Amino acid sequence: MENNRYCKLSEIKARHFWERGKLCRIPEKEISKIFHEIVVKSDELSVFIKNNLNDDFPKDISEPILQNIMKKT
Repeated sequence: MENNRYCKLSEIKARHFWERGKLCRIPEKEISKIFHEIVVKSDELSVFIKNNLNDDFPKDISEPILQNIMKKT
């Protein structure tokens, strides 16, 4: 099996951010702040997407994406 550094977006976990942050010597307080910003921005992004998609945009595409955004936060 090929070993690469890519993974599916749905497989990214919070621990990956913590591990990468520590490797980059980012203080834990700063990592926590970044997590908070992601959660806040995810809510705003979801509302923005819902308000700006064309009415004829396929719901079978948009709904799973929006649901995953909210589920991850």
